[in-house]
Amino acid sequence: MLNLKICDFKEGQSHFAKTIMPNEIDLHDDGKFCKPIIIDFTINKVDNDLYLKTIISTIAELECDRCLEPFEYELKESLRIVITSNAELAQDNEDDVYYSRQPGGEIDISESIRQSILVSLPVKKICHPKCKGLCSKCGENLNKVTCNCETETIDPRWEALKKLSNQK
Repeated sequence: MLNLKICDFKEGQSHFAKTIMPNEIDLHDDGKFCKPIIIDFTINKVDNDLYLKTIISTIAELECDRCLEPFEYELKESLRIVITSNAELAQDNEDDVYYSRQPGGEIDISESIRQSILVSLPVKKICHPKCKGLCSKCGENLNKVTCNCETETIDPRWEALKKLSNQK
């Protein structure tokens, strides 16, 4: 759990960083997250409201979609969170707006941090932009070896046209 107490912060702007382990925000089941998560907070406190700007940094261990090799992906994501005692503001159904009934109360922001990390993972996981992937015939990793498989494949619908061009 990642709890923030409103009463712990002074009026105005403050900065602090917190390092947590993935299991503290329920990322332990995945296996992709084994490294610590660093969260840099910039907090503006106005009356009993907190306006947080966070920068979340960690390293995810992913598998390349092209070559199937494991690689480390440096993840850096920013997230804004509001903790307010204003019920109207909290009723806007924004995911990252938390309502605190008690001035100086404690709020768990773990789920917002967790979702931000999960959403920032790439849809297409590629170890590096020039990854060649696997050979479609023999399955060799083309980043490591050059296979001798025939790479030219012709659509069977064009085969008749090729025969015509070879007759000349």
